[in-house]
Order: sequence, then C-alpha cells, then structure tokens
Amino acid sequence: MMRSLARPPLTMLVEQTDSTVVLSERGQTIEVITLGDVATAAAAVEPESPHVQAKWRGTDLVAERTSDRGGKMSQTFELSKDAKQLIVITHRDSRGDRPAIDLKRVYDHYEGD
Repeated sequence: MMRSLARPPLTMLVEQTDSTVVLSERGQTIEVITLGDVATAAAAVEPESPHVQAKWRGTDLVAERTSDRGGKMSQTFELSKDAKQLIVITHRDSRGDRPAIDLKRVYDHYEGD
C-alpha cells in the first residue's frame, strides 16, 4: 500500500471489463480493481497481482482497502470533463502520530503512434 504512494506508476494502461479494471505499467500488472467479489476475480484475473474491491460513486470509481496494520486507504478514479485525463486521488487516513496523506496524480490520454 505504501509502495504505491512512494512510487506511483509514471504511465498506466487501463483495461476495463464489466467486472474488473486492470491497471498495468510496461506490461506489468499493478493492480486489479474488482466491481464484484474479490475472491472470484482473484482466481480468474491476474491471480498473482493485488486485487481491491471498488464501487461506482456517480461517474467516479472508488477503491478502498485496509492494510494488515489497520491503515485505511482509498483511491478515486475520475475522468476529466473532456475525457482526456485520468485523475487518481489517493487518500490515506491518519494513524497514530502519522497525519493523513492526500495525493493527486493526473495521467494524459495517449492513443499511441
């Protein structure tokens, strides 16, 4: 969980189906976001990659997770109004003496050569 905050991907390929969103960087799966049962998706889609459950909130996709140490983190994925940018807002709750962290990343849409 902390790795994604410290070293976010520079580029990202987003592949969406009805029940999953697979995030990859340079051919390596970063994360599988499931819109249903995580266990079922984990067995079928990229079983070696981290899976997280998400829900649609209006037009935004929100994934929430809890770490083994009890920390909570959420990621909100939204498209810009012109649909040319993916905006990822990450929020990690405060824990103990550590303050909450908010991180915003913006990825430009790229069609390829």
